[in-house]
Amino acid sequence: MPDQTGGSVEIVGSEAAFGQYVVEAKTEIADGQIVPYRADITVVVPNVKTGVANVKRALTAHAQAGVTVDQVESVWDVALGLAFAVSAVNRLSRKSPGEIRQLLQQGRQLRRIMLLSLRSCVEAQIIPEEAENVKAILRGSGAIDAAQDLIDAVATMNKHWDVLKNKVPITPDMLKEGATVGAELLRVLKPAAVPPNAELPPETQEAVTARDRLWTLLLKRHEEWVWKPGAAAYGKAVDQYVPRLQSRVFLKEHDPKAPVTTGDTTSTAISTPGK
Repeated sequence: MPDQTGGSVEIVGSEAAFGQYVVEAKTEIADGQIVPYRADITVVVPNVKTGVANVKRALTAHAQAGVTVDQVESVWDVALGLAFAVSAVNRLSRKSPGEIRQLLQQGRQLRRIMLLSLRSCVEAQIIPEEAENVKAILRGSGAIDAAQDLIDAVATMNKHWDVLKNKVPITPDMLKEGATVGAELLRVLKPAAVPPNAELPPETQEAVTARDRLWTLLLKRHEEWVWKPGAAAYGKAVDQYVPRLQSRVFLKEHDPKAPVTTGDTTSTAISTPGK
C-alpha cells in the first residue's frame, strides 16, 4: 500500500505485483477488450495512491457498496504491477548506439535487396504501375529514410505478392523481418512516425500486450473498486477525493481524522491501518 503521508511517490513498480496481476488480467480481460496504454505512469500512480487512501477512509460507505478493504487496496498493487510492466516495455524499446548501428545495417541490407527486386520487376513490366512509387523510395537517403523505405518496400511487395512471389529472391520471412526492422528503426530514430499497428519484435510485443492487459485491468478495477465507492462515499465532492487516473490536478490524501461527507450528511471516518 502507499504511505499515508501525502508525500511524493517514487515510480518503481513491483515485479511480484506484476506476476500476480498479469495472470489475473489474462483470465479476466479478453483479447478484444484490451485497451492500449496511452497514459503517463507518473500521473496514474499518484492518482491511484490518493484515491485508494481516501476511499479506505470511508469504510462504512464503501462497505455499503459491496466493496471490501482488500479489494480497494489491491488496486494499488495493480498500479504497481502496471508500473513494472511500463518499465519493462521502456527497457526493451531503448537501444544502445551499437544496437542501433547493427539494426540499421540489417535494415539497409534488406532495403537494398527489396528495392533491386522491385526495380527489376518494374523494368520487366511485371508491376509497371509501381514505377513512380519505386523511384520515390529510391530517392531516400539517411537513416530515417532507410527505415521508411524498408517499410514502403515491404508494403509494395505484399501488395503484389501473388505476382512477385516466384519472380524475386524474397521470402515471406524476409518480408516479416523487413516490416519488424523498419518499424523498430523508426521507433528508435523517429518515434512519432511509427504506425500504431507496426510489427514489433516478439519479446517487445509480449511485453506490450502484458502492459496493455494490466492497464485495462486497472481501468476496470479502479472504476468498480475505487471510483464508484468513492462516489457513494463523497457524493458530488468525489473529484476532490478520488482523481481520475489521468487527471493532472493532483490531490492530497485527506486527514484521516476529518469527517467523511456523504451527500448531505456527515459521518466520522473509520480509520484502518495500511497493509
